[in-house]
Amino acid sequence: LMGTMFLFQLLVFCVLATLGLIIGPFALKHLLNDIPFFPYITITFLFVPFLQLFNLYKSYLQATHQGLSFMKMDLLFWASNVGLNLLFVVVFGMHVEGLLLSTVISSFLFSLFAFFKYFRHTRLIIDKDILKRSFHFSLPILPFILTGTFLESTDKMVLNNVAGSSAAGLYYIAVMVAGFFSVMKESAVSAIQPWFYQHFEKQSHNQTRKILQTVFTVMALLCVGICWFSNEMLRLLSNNKELNYAWEYIPYITTALLIVFYTQMQTMVVYYTKTKIKWLVTTTLIALAINYCSSTLLIPKYGIQGAAISYLLAMTSLALSTIFITRKFSFQLNHFYIIVLIILCFGLSIAPVIIQMEYKYILVLKILFSVILCSSLFYHLQKEFKVKDFALDWIKKKMNL
Repeated sequence: LMGTMFLFQLLVFCVLATLGLIIGPFALKHLLNDIPFFPYITITFLFVPFLQLFNLYKSYLQATHQGLSFMKMDLLFWASNVGLNLLFVVVFGMHVEGLLLSTVISSFLFSLFAFFKYFRHTRLIIDKDILKRSFHFSLPILPFILTGTFLESTDKMVLNNVAGSSAAGLYYIAVMVAGFFSVMKESAVSAIQPWFYQHFEKQSHNQTRKILQTVFTVMALLCVGICWFSNEMLRLLSNNKELNYAWEYIPYITTALLIVFYTQMQTMVVYYTKTKIKWLVTTTLIALAINYCSSTLLIPKYGIQGAAISYLLAMTSLALSTIFITRKFSFQLNHFYIIVLIILCFGLSIAPVIIQMEYKYILVLKILFSVILCSSLFYHLQKEFKVKDFALDWIKKKMNL
C-alpha cells in the first residue's frame, strides 16, 4: 500500500509541478505582484513533491495510531519553518521570498528523514488493485481537497497583490505562529479519528458526543493560551518591533483554525458513513468565494487585519455550511455549546489587543486567568474522566515503575 502511494504521489506531484513551471509565469503574474517567479516560485514548484512525501509519512503515523510520533514530526517541522522564517525575514531582510525558501528547505529535509526512516524499507511498486480501491474512495473527496488548498491561499495572495510582499510576509509570520495551534489541532485529529471509527457504533452517541466536546473544549483553551502569549513568543524570537506587531492578527487566525477543527469533527461522520461526500466541495466553494470577496473588500481598507478577518469569515462559513449538509445525520454535536464556546474563545483571545493598559499589568492578568482556566479545566477532566489516575499510570509505564 505505502509503496504504491509513494510512487503514485511522486508521479502526480511531479506532473503538477511541471505544469506549474510551464503555465505559472503567465497564470500567476498578476497575483505575484513584486515576487519574481524565478528563482523562488520555481524552486517552490520543484520541491512540492518532497512536501507530499513527508505528508504521506505523517499519514502512515496517523493510520498506525502513532499519535505521539505524529505530533513530534509536526512540531519539529513547524519549529524548523518558523526558525528559518525568522532567519530569512529578520536577519537577511527578505519578505515572502524568505518564507517560500524556508518552506522549501524544511520540506526537503523532512522528506529525506521520512525516506530514510521508513520508505527505504518499503517495496516501491504500483499495485493496480490498491490504486483502483483508493480511487473509488478518494475521487469524490478530491475536489473538496483541491478547493480547500485554494481556500487557504486566497487571502494571502490578495494581500500580496494589494499591499505587497512586505505586508504578506508580516501576515505570514502571524500565520506561522498560529500554526503552532494547527500542529496541535492536527495531532488531536490524528488521535481522534482512529478512536472515532472504531467506537462510533460500539458506544452511545451521548458518550461519543461528550468526549468530542471535551476535546474541543481543551483545544479552545489552548487556542486562547496561544493568542495570549504569542506577543511574548515573538518578543523572545526577535527584537524587531515591526515583526512583533504580527501578534495582533493571531487571534483571528487561531480562532479560524479552531473553527476548522470543529468542521473536521463534523466531516468525520461524513467519511465514516460515506454519505454526503459529494456535497463537501460546496462547503469549500462557499468559503472560497467569501474569502475572495471579503479579501478584495477589506484588504484595501484594513490591510493585514482585513486579510485576517477575511480568513475568519471564510472558515466560519465553512463550518456553517458543513453543519447544514450534515443536519439530518443521526449523530450531532451540541452546536449551541460549540458556537458559544467559539465566541467566548475569540473574545478572550482578542482582549489583550483591545484593552488599553500597560504591558506589565496585561501580562499579570494573562498569567492569572490562565491559571484559573487551566485549574477549572483540570477539575472538570478529573471529575469526568479521572485524568490524574490515567496520567500517573502513563508516567509509571514510561519510567518502567
